[in-house]
Amino acid sequence: MWYNRNIPIKNPTKGGIFMPKGKPNKRYTPEFKIKVVETMHREKLSYRETARQFDISNSRVTAWE
Repeated sequence: MWYNRNIPIKNPTKGGIFMPKGKPNKRYTPEFKIKVVETMHREKLSYRETARQFDISNSRVTAWE
């Protein structure tokens, strides 16, 4: 079953609604954001490669650049 992690879905077998387990909301320090962007530029990485290296989403990298 495919679902968006941020949207509660109805459990078809039990009739209830549940939130899938995932990473809790996390805040990143300004120093970490700078490190991510500098690494991306220095190593000429794509947004996707950078996100994978730092275990964050592509959209975060895009927003921080």
